[in-house]
Amino acid sequence: TALNIATVFACVRVISQTLAMLPLKVMRRLPDGGKEPAPHHPVYDLLHTRPNIRQSSFQFREMLTAHALLRGNAYAAIVAGDRGVVDQLVPLHPDRMKVTLGSDGARRYAYQPANGPERKMLQDEVFHLSTLSDDSVTGISLVGLARNSFGLAAVTEQYGAKSFAQMARPAGVLKYKGKLSPEALARVKADWQSQYGGSENAGKTAILEDDMAWEAMGMTNEDAQFLATRGFQVEEICSWFGVPLSLVQHTEKSTSWGTGLQQLAQGFVLFTMQPWFTRWEQEIQADLILAKDTYFAEFVVEGLLRSDPEMRARIHQIYVTTGVMTRNEVRVIESMNPLPGLDKPLDPAFITGKQNQGGDNPNKNNNPDGANDRSASVQKLGIYAAGIAGRVVRKEI
Repeated sequence: TALNIATVFACVRVISQTLAMLPLKVMRRLPDGGKEPAPHHPVYDLLHTRPNIRQSSFQFREMLTAHALLRGNAYAAIVAGDRGVVDQLVPLHPDRMKVTLGSDGARRYAYQPANGPERKMLQDEVFHLSTLSDDSVTGISLVGLARNSFGLAAVTEQYGAKSFAQMARPAGVLKYKGKLSPEALARVKADWQSQYGGSENAGKTAILEDDMAWEAMGMTNEDAQFLATRGFQVEEICSWFGVPLSLVQHTEKSTSWGTGLQQLAQGFVLFTMQPWFTRWEQEIQADLILAKDTYFAEFVVEGLLRSDPEMRARIHQIYVTTGVMTRNEVRVIESMNPLPGLDKPLDPAFITGKQNQGGDNPNKNNNPDGANDRSASVQKLGIYAAGIAGRVVRKEI
């Protein structure tokens, strides 16, 4: 019922689809403190491509996130198979699940399928995604908390739909100085309704008889209050979900996160999506990965946080020229294939032309004039890079 409210559906769609569209990968920790994708891990394909025979990774994550958004809990049965102890994740409807605590403090699950007997499962047989909880067993249903807000929005929508469906409410009144007989009044009412009633007759020109006159009516206080209520309900529902108004196509008020798309995306990812990413990653770590010290799950969110192309190019240039990143690392970030010979970081001293102090110059050749020209060019490049770095720093401040 709550999903029939346009704003509720929009909020659920924005959060669940944003989470579902991002790559979710299993990563391996490296001895030097780095990390790398682990495509050979049995859970990698499960999370990244296909968690069960019926759903893609996108569909599965979208569905479970929507369950957790509305009901506070989402469940999936952990099924063993060819890929090991975690071969499939089969979603379970949260309305048919009962959760209790055993004597050992672990959760116990009892699931009643649509057809068949009740199925009892242990904690290590269920992937359980939950939201804010007051008992550490199950999450609190957002629909339950927001039932009054959602109910008022639903009633407001029904009232508006019913009013506009009739379309018999005039934008004005017909005035007549005399007194109409019952027959004449019935005829005028029938003619008016047939000629100008309903949405298909909106905008027609009215032809009046005798001394009748048309007087237009402005918006009543009830109309103004109705529109204000509709706008307030949109804002209130968005506050329940933590979604900016502009992301549900409500643009009457500007967001306080900034006017640019970049600021809006960063605020949405940081304050709304990051808690959901953390929920998923930690639950996957707890329920699906055995070698927890070596492997972990991680969403790839860099795409949502990218700046504009010009600023991104300047930042990459600074990272490359200062030796922070290699040129191939930048190419990978920009979705380009690596090239041979670009895997080593550049020496900052080479960029600034200051490395030839008591050491060998890698660019030394038998042509002093050419070396001087090259040194001057390198110095100019260093000055140019320093200028760009200064502008970037000032912009960040």
